[in-house]
Amino acid sequence: MVKARKYILSLDGGGFRGLSSLIILNHLMRMLVDDPDEEPVPSPSQVFDLVCGTSTGGIIAILLGRLGLDCSTAISVYKELGPRVFGMDEGKMWSQIAAGEGFSSIAFETFLAEVVETYTDGPNTPMKILKSERHVKHRTTDVFVTTIYAGTGSASAVPYRLRSYATPRGGTTCVLPDNIPWTIREAVRATSATPMYFTPLEIGLQAFQDAAASGFNNPTLEVLAEAALRWPREDPEFVVISLGTGLTSLLRNSNRKGREKLGNAAIAEEKFEQLWMQLIAVANDTENTHLEVARRFAEW
Repeated sequence: MVKARKYILSLDGGGFRGLSSLIILNHLMRMLVDDPDEEPVPSPSQVFDLVCGTSTGGIIAILLGRLGLDCSTAISVYKELGPRVFGMDEGKMWSQIAAGEGFSSIAFETFLAEVVETYTDGPNTPMKILKSERHVKHRTTDVFVTTIYAGTGSASAVPYRLRSYATPRGGTTCVLPDNIPWTIREAVRATSATPMYFTPLEIGLQAFQDAAASGFNNPTLEVLAEAALRWPREDPEFVVISLGTGLTSLLRNSNRKGREKLGNAAIAEEKFEQLWMQLIAVANDTENTHLEVARRFAEW
């Protein structure tokens, strides 16, 4: 008997480099039709059964899966993100980060509110879709993003999956005070609250941040575990597309080249080294997860 297939998309974090994931995915979607210039190109929500992401990959996952955007529209939104939130080019942004200065979360939250309101019923639309209330103007698919409690060390970090669907049996969830449902905006803030960029998302006495720096920049292992919970009886074949952002290239550059990429601003040596080591750690984490997934699939 031929097994059913479930198509899964996993998106790494990677800052501005997340745009490369969208460009690659757009190319893949165009390959699904004979003449993409004449025929409608499917959106990822029409192709994938489950989409997940971490950090900026989480932003993209929600744009594609929860809001149901096609790749071209998501690319436009993502390109607008940088100037609206950071208000500068990438070189100046990295110089400011390396100097130990973060960015205002207010501009980011304002931008998110506008995007969510454009593609749903309002700025405070819940992350979870109820069967009776779609809360969306486009087709959607199941999506989750990862986050961790702020201040959790990498050794003890447990990623939480913020889902657009009911928590499957055996799965854990992150419950907010008084069982208040997560909104789309909060899910985006929680998954993308990278310490280098933004302050953690605070809800009541709880604070959440990006899971990438704690060993979960590549969420492929998380999505495989989730898929096993999501379809426990069907025993389907999983077709997984995992899109990275090229961070491993950082490992091949010298510190001198890194300084050139960050511009000519006078950056304190200690701050630069801290930033550099954090980027290398994230790159290593992503690659290690990739190798572990490759090993598991080789065994299958």
